[in-house]
Amino acid sequence: MVEALLKNSDTAKSELSCIAVAAGPGSFTGVRIGCAAAQGLAYALGIETRAVSTLAAMANYVAFSGGKTPYTAALPYVLSCEMDARRGQIYNALFKVSAGTVQRLTDDRVIMSGELEADLERYAETTIYRTSTHSAVGVALAALSTEANDAIPVYLRKPQAEREYDKRVSG
Repeated sequence: MVEALLKNSDTAKSELSCIAVAAGPGSFTGVRIGCAAAQGLAYALGIETRAVSTLAAMANYVAFSGGKTPYTAALPYVLSCEMDARRGQIYNALFKVSAGTVQRLTDDRVIMSGELEADLERYAETTIYRTSTHSAVGVALAALSTEANDAIPVYLRKPQAEREYDKRVSG
């Protein structure tokens, strides 16, 4: 698959300087597999990894994708990046987008949807856009402003198996 990707993009392995990966939040299995694959590829190629927040990747994609989107109409604006975390919760981070910059307003977090609505009320005077758009382009863009790192998965809560175990042990 990697060979096909490089061939289709007319890119030589020697042209790669790093492997970028969305390290979470997200599905536990997906995040683990993505980080492990990035680590393996980087090791095999002798290059660095750059793990980025999935939510920061979403923000970078929206802010810098280059296309005409409704997001380019009103600068600056608050961007709420949102992913379903199940059980009535949302993975979320808020960003302020200005011409050429994405500034983080909150850390990545897992919150109830009602809490997010209350938090967004603080920005009622500002244009607010919401997105759940994922893109490899966003990961690459976020990686441009990220130092090399070990591509360790980021989990904002315990896996289901650990929660069930804790319930049995304390129960």
